[in-house]
Amino acid sequence: MPKREKSGSDAARRGVAQLLNEVGGIGSQKNRDIFILAATNNPWEIDEAMLRPGRFDIKIFVPPPDREARKKIFQLNLSKVKHLGPVDYDLLSAASEGYSGADIEFICKKAAQEAFLRAVKNGSPKPVETQDLLDVMRSIKPSIDSRLLERYKAYST
Repeated sequence: MPKREKSGSDAARRGVAQLLNEVGGIGSQKNRDIFILAATNNPWEIDEAMLRPGRFDIKIFVPPPDREARKKIFQLNLSKVKHLGPVDYDLLSAASEGYSGADIEFICKKAAQEAFLRAVKNGSPKPVETQDLLDVMRSIKPSIDSRLLERYKAYST
């Protein structure tokens, strides 16, 4: 829902206006069982009209994953890896401060892809291990820094 004044095209402005109209009609008695939930990683760019009462009334800040959540995200994504060796999930979760869930998912996929490519090149499979994930993390910066986190917190209040 980009701000209409910043929207570059007439089609985008019309789309925003149409969605505002549709969401505005949801609050009627016949639609009382309808609940709309939206998410964004760029809340300061939302058209102000969308945040008026009767549309999206409540803003909820969902913080980045904490250490325990990052550990579980690693576990979930690595459970799909066919050749998995010893992995220190506590070390990975500690080393991944500032990484989003999507960042961690990408790290796991990239480590698995690199292990697969090594297996093809060497002719034998090598399991994905902690060091493989740490190596990938060195090449991928976290998408959440302290400045951005403070901006999110300020917006949510």
